[in-house]
Amino acid sequence: MQATPGDGEWRAGWRPLLASTVGFGSGLGLVTYLSSLFILPVQRESGWSTSAVTISPIISLLVGLCSPFAGMLVDRWGSRRISLIGLALLGATLCLLAMAPLRPMTLYGAAAAIGLVGALSSTTPFLRCVAGWFPRRTGFALGLAMNGVPVMAFVVTPLVSWIIYAHGWRSGYLALAGVSLLVGWPLVYALLADRAGSAPAARRGGDASLRPALRQPAFWLVTLAIGLASIPLGGFLASLQPMLASNGIPIRDATILGMVYALSIMLGRLLGGYCMDRFWDGGVALGLMLLSGAGALMLAGGVMPMPLLVAAVLLVGMGQGAEADMIGYFALRLFGLGAYSTIVGLWTMVASLTIALGGISFAGIYDHAGSYAGACLLGAGCFLLSGLLLFGTRLTYRQDCRASVPAAA
Repeated sequence: MQATPGDGEWRAGWRPLLASTVGFGSGLGLVTYLSSLFILPVQRESGWSTSAVTISPIISLLVGLCSPFAGMLVDRWGSRRISLIGLALLGATLCLLAMAPLRPMTLYGAAAAIGLVGALSSTTPFLRCVAGWFPRRTGFALGLAMNGVPVMAFVVTPLVSWIIYAHGWRSGYLALAGVSLLVGWPLVYALLADRAGSAPAARRGGDASLRPALRQPAFWLVTLAIGLASIPLGGFLASLQPMLASNGIPIRDATILGMVYALSIMLGRLLGGYCMDRFWDGGVALGLMLLSGAGALMLAGGVMPMPLLVAAVLLVGMGQGAEADMIGYFALRLFGLGAYSTIVGLWTMVASLTIALGGISFAGIYDHAGSYAGACLLGAGCFLLSGLLLFGTRLTYRQDCRASVPAAA
């Protein structure tokens, strides 16, 4: 069988890819993924309301706002240095949260600190490293790296749950700190490095300025597309279980559908990335958004047989998983590595803010109408517009800046 140009990338880059996957899975994403495990134990000790002890929105908001600044640091100093600092600071702040007295100011202060340092161990440093090593197989490699959080959560959730209920929530946060400091940090230190020839432009004396990208309409069109696609992402993430319950779905079936949704997001990242690497990415993006829109329209119909519900949730989740992959993919394809992490950080900020908007919008529509049908229709419309924007952008702007990244031998 004849070797393809991408084969050399896998031989040369599997170690940094492994480090990026585990490092990303050990960082801020894991903390937010498992944050719900701490709500009841903290609530029982403090006597506060559920909303008062839910700190993940504070963390997510600050991470989103700080992502562009984290991206600037990565573009200047490189993935390895920033990710090591980020994992170390994240572990330290988790330890402080575990040891601090349980008062509102200390809880929210610790959440703010985690959010401020969390962007350094989130997507920006790890996606840049992967993009530098895999210019031809960018989409699939990014999908693998971004699945680090759910895979790591699958592994450590039983352990952290047992620690919380056997030794208390403070020990649970210490366990998460241990994952960052004793699993992610050593592997990143040993295996993660920017590829020769793809090191940050500022360190090579090159141009890492964002200004050239900001002058291109393609940047703003993709920004709008990401924002539109993230509205239903936030809505379905926050409202899928209440949506199913409002349609009379039993708890057991709703739990199964929740698992299907999580797995479909992982599958969408891999399938979307694989297809964008091999086919015209504008058509792939439109097709995936149309599939998600079809799933949202199916959910708008209300009660339906279980097989159709599984199909609807699968379609919505696959498109949403691919949308997350598109941020890193289109940043490299359209603008190269010069200001790559800054662009990824800006698009991550837009996604974070519109995810929050989506969660609020879906809940507000239900409160007003007594049904999630309107919210699902809104989601379908956002998916359609996002896909059309990406399709039109790639029709108009056909540049492929991946060619500026040297290929692996």
